[in-house]
Amino acid sequence: MKFPILAHFKQTLINFRTEIIPQKFPFEISFNSRILSLGSCFSENIGHYLRDLESPIQINPNGILFNPLSIAKAIEDLLNNNRTDEKDLIHAQGLWHSWKHHGRFSNPDKVTALKGMNLELNNAFEKSSSTKLLIITLGSAFAYLHKSYGIVANCHKVPQAEFKKVLLEQNEIVGHFLDVLQRFKDRSPELEVIFTLSPVRHWKEGPENNSLSKSILRTAIHEIQKKFSFCHYFPSYELMMDDLRDYRWFNSDLLHPNAQAIEYIWEKFKETLFNEDQLAYILEKEKLNRLKGHRSTSEIDHFRQYEEKSQVLKNKFSFLFQE
Repeated sequence: MKFPILAHFKQTLINFRTEIIPQKFPFEISFNSRILSLGSCFSENIGHYLRDLESPIQINPNGILFNPLSIAKAIEDLLNNNRTDEKDLIHAQGLWHSWKHHGRFSNPDKVTALKGMNLELNNAFEKSSSTKLLIITLGSAFAYLHKSYGIVANCHKVPQAEFKKVLLEQNEIVGHFLDVLQRFKDRSPELEVIFTLSPVRHWKEGPENNSLSKSILRTAIHEIQKKFSFCHYFPSYELMMDDLRDYRWFNSDLLHPNAQAIEYIWEKFKETLFNEDQLAYILEKEKLNRLKGHRSTSEIDHFRQYEEKSQVLKNKFSFLFQE
């Protein structure tokens, strides 16, 4: 006699979760390929892992951005080298802020604030023609419309009466990205784009609105992929919600992935992006980076030893650093 319920129970014990194995991207990059990472805080998480591999990467030249129109605007500005000026600034809480930037650029001195913003912009502009990989992480389809400026990247704790919260439409998001991504591809013909959806839930909008927001972003990405073969999707949101799927993988706020979760998603990301030889190098490089934090000699000697070992490793895998 067969016992289908028992068989199902045994299968459940073996497969205790729905593991997601993303497909390999249909392109390859070298460790010399220039990368630009834009968007929410998750773009910084992935960006820092890539930077630790000593890949030439620029991370969020406007700072962390959440809504897709501000991200698309940041791309447009870097392609055109549109400098930030006084019309983009607001003075609040003793600081000069930009409506296009995250608060990390804010400064008590207006000239210093503008200098920092435009330095990052100019760096991105100069390297845009050689950028091989663009990583875009969308955070929320909700945006804030300032009564005189328009869509802002950050409210900078300005009173809510100055803004109207809007839910961006899929067609609007798609239209903005189709324009700027085509121009970026024209600038850098070898460009590949990886979209991903932030695994952070925006709970202040409420659970229903968070789901609505994420669904709009996901369908917008899908429509962009249908138009451009150089645009791809990495399922960071799905890995968090459907693969890990447990509060032990979250920080104490129960919204942001913890360090273990971010590392798990990074493991999936690098397996999707890099080939076997590159993964062999990354394994040794990450071991070396962990040893960097365990200093047993003087700081100068420790740094010299790290640099020497890094160079030995690079020489061993020199064929991976060729364009």
